[in-house]
Amino acid sequence: MNDFEESAILKRQNVIFTLIFLLSFANQLFSQDSHYWTLQYGTRSTLLGGAVIGSVTDLGATYYNPGMLALLDDPAFILSGAIYQYTQIKFQNALPGQQDLGYSSLNTAPSLTAGSFSLPGLDKHKFGYSFLTRSKSRIRFSFRDTVVVGIPGFPEDADQEGELNYLQDINDDWFGATWAYHINENLGIGVTPYLSIRGQNSNIRSTVFGYFSEGSVAAADILNEYDYEVWRVLGKLGLGYRKGAFSTGFSLTTPSLRIFGSGQSAIRRLVSGSPSGNDLLDFNYQDDVKANYESSWAFGGGFGYKIGNTTLHFTAEWFDAVQKFTVLETEDVVGQGSGDTLSHNVTLELNSTINVGFGVETLLTPTVQLYGSFITDHSAANSRAIRNTTVTNWDLFQFAAGTTFDIKFVELTLGLTHEFGNRDIPAPVPDIAARTSQENTKDDVRLSTTITKFVFGFSFHF
Repeated sequence: MNDFEESAILKRQNVIFTLIFLLSFANQLFSQDSHYWTLQYGTRSTLLGGAVIGSVTDLGATYYNPGMLALLDDPAFILSGAIYQYTQIKFQNALPGQQDLGYSSLNTAPSLTAGSFSLPGLDKHKFGYSFLTRSKSRIRFSFRDTVVVGIPGFPEDADQEGELNYLQDINDDWFGATWAYHINENLGIGVTPYLSIRGQNSNIRSTVFGYFSEGSVAAADILNEYDYEVWRVLGKLGLGYRKGAFSTGFSLTTPSLRIFGSGQSAIRRLVSGSPSGNDLLDFNYQDDVKANYESSWAFGGGFGYKIGNTTLHFTAEWFDAVQKFTVLETEDVVGQGSGDTLSHNVTLELNSTINVGFGVETLLTPTVQLYGSFITDHSAANSRAIRNTTVTNWDLFQFAAGTTFDIKFVELTLGLTHEFGNRDIPAPVPDIAARTSQENTKDDVRLSTTITKFVFGFSFHF
């Protein structure tokens, strides 16, 4: 809630009390800004939860550890795949009367397309290319409800209808070119520079209508919208070592450097028919606003160890904090109706965090392998930040299982991953009965998230 909403809206709270709740509720929806391990890349690496920085054996090496690309036995294949993702969000005790709300969607999840090649006369050098989506989220949510409430300043029989429409799209595509060098039989180094194209659109529109027994009608409409696109570059450096049954490796991810970026924002606040007579209209639209997006240093390491037909994997990765920065540098303006300052700057601030993962793969037959893994996906969201682009300050945990089949020159991968987490958020409004008695006794809202992915991948060997 910004200063404008508190001063210009709460002062005229009569008809829009429910609206304030809806806006508060909408801002609890999630994105992937604060979770770094939600997405995995490569067929085997996906089933191992991405816990492969020191033991990657597919073209996921272009992302997880470019140094390992130099140690791959079969570099000349193309990797692709399809992943279907089912996302479910549930809000328990979200509305007065302890009503639950929910949202679910089924769509394709990001995957990796990559390849590698060698050049004549450069026997110790290997090259690769990759395309991956680092962040992807698409949420469309609509809510409409009719309630009878006893709001101070309104007649006891005032009916109110509230409607919320929420849209959020995030997409961050990375294009990479990898170079790896075989230092000796067991050691390799590599680097992957990436071009990132990140875009985000957020739109929240809420409307409330109030009807009174004497026939008067009041309405409020609030629109908050912004979108931007930023082009930037960053890099992944890796070192890999493999000898016998043991392998290990380390990776370093650089912060990103902005090339260019721009966006736009819109604010509209309308109150009409207020019983107090304090109607207002404020609006502001800004185009071609400077946009920026920053990311942090990250350092990871891990190992793999083979015992008979079974290989164990372990990985840990630390992500540095991202100091508060402005994503959209909009200008403050004075509202036409309220005279208040309207500010729509969008900022981001992230804490440092560390994730760990464990994986196991077993050779069942010469052509069939089984996989299983568990990883943490801790949130880096800073819950104290104001107008942050992310509020996902709850931790996620993921289990994965699957298998691969070798059929001539094609390797097929089938699997399932399941990620889950929850947290309590403060109740946006008190219970109706509690509001009438001037007591706030409403319990917190329990927000639970589950993400299930159905993995189908394939690798072509040449």
